[in-house]
Amino acid sequence: MRGQVTVDSTVDRRVRRSRAALFDAAVRVVSERGTTAVSLTELAETADLSRQAVYSHFTDRDALIVAAGVDLIEREVFPQLIDCDDQDWRAMTLLATCHLARYRQFYRAVGTGPCAYPAKQAVLAAVAALRDRPGGHLALASGDDATFVVGGCFSVFTQWLDESDDPLDPEAMADRLLAMADRLLGGMLSD
Repeated sequence: MRGQVTVDSTVDRRVRRSRAALFDAAVRVVSERGTTAVSLTELAETADLSRQAVYSHFTDRDALIVAAGVDLIEREVFPQLIDCDDQDWRAMTLLATCHLARYRQFYRAVGTGPCAYPAKQAVLAAVAALRDRPGGHLALASGDDATFVVGGCFSVFTQWLDESDDPLDPEAMADRLLAMADRLLGGMLSD
């Protein structure tokens, strides 16, 4: 998938450093501006790279921004998520809401701008990779179920990030999501 990030230890250190610098620049600039409408030249300059170097990694600005978001989730949320008990829905949901609140400006811009659809597709791919990881134990949905759950969560999260007052309350949002899921599952989470 375009913009998808996977860590490969065989990738040259310079390539990893360049990508890390680009991801950091994308998160920082988009967060500061509150929009994904930033130039690729500005992202390259912030990362101290040339535009040509950026194009050697990504097809366009949106692919870079989406990859930066996926990298952030993969580095900060997924390692903790893997350590959660499969049935501890609150802990898993709270990991997500705390992460989104911490990077509110970035994810709000991604979720409300032209990157929204590619970002949703990248999250679906990341969830599938997490689910299918060897030794993975998370009982995550697949196919249409995953699309439904991830798409719905993406929309609810984007609305929360965009419309809620400051400061965000990750615990209240986690409780809200769990109550919604429990209603949809006919009370299975509260049993």
